[in-house]
Amino acid sequence: MAAGFSAEPNLYLRRLFGVAAIIMLVGALPLFARMAGFQFLPTEVWIRRVSSVARSVGIFVAVVPAIVYARGWWRTVPEDSLVKHAFLLIFLPFLGFSTGMNSVNVSGPFIYAALIGHPSENRFVVARAEGFSDRKCRNKIKLKDMPFMNDELCGLPKDFRDSLRPGQTLIVSGRGTFAGTFISSARVAEQ
Repeated sequence: MAAGFSAEPNLYLRRLFGVAAIIMLVGALPLFARMAGFQFLPTEVWIRRVSSVARSVGIFVAVVPAIVYARGWWRTVPEDSLVKHAFLLIFLPFLGFSTGMNSVNVSGPFIYAALIGHPSENRFVVARAEGFSDRKCRNKIKLKDMPFMNDELCGLPKDFRDSLRPGQTLIVSGRGTFAGTFISSARVAEQ
């Protein structure tokens, strides 16, 4: 009976790895859209509402691929570099955690807004509006209390950016929902 119970222990681990891989791909979806030129921002309310779920999914996606890799590491050819394995075993959980959290924080609202979005407006608070622009983000405006890589507005006019001060509220409009918006324009909120 015990032998039958543990006959396929790797089957369950493979299934968990498959789920983790799908979550990682979904988590990378907004990054690919950003490279294609679409700018999407999840709302601060959404980020606060799902923070514990996002952390849990991030931990799951960090742990499962690391366990799968560590179990397979011992079956590799002895000539493989120990440094390579150690680097991957340290790097994989960080990558998994960030893409797992991103799948809940950003990809969920991203897919929702892309499928059933409507004209909407959401509010964001400016953290910093001065500084340099790079070729990936012209006239960068940093936003307060937003997740890494989703904390900036790009491509707005330079004179608009220069008129902003930290703490000001922006109203961003575009196609979206309560959870996030594909940005088409921004204006300063009336105080």
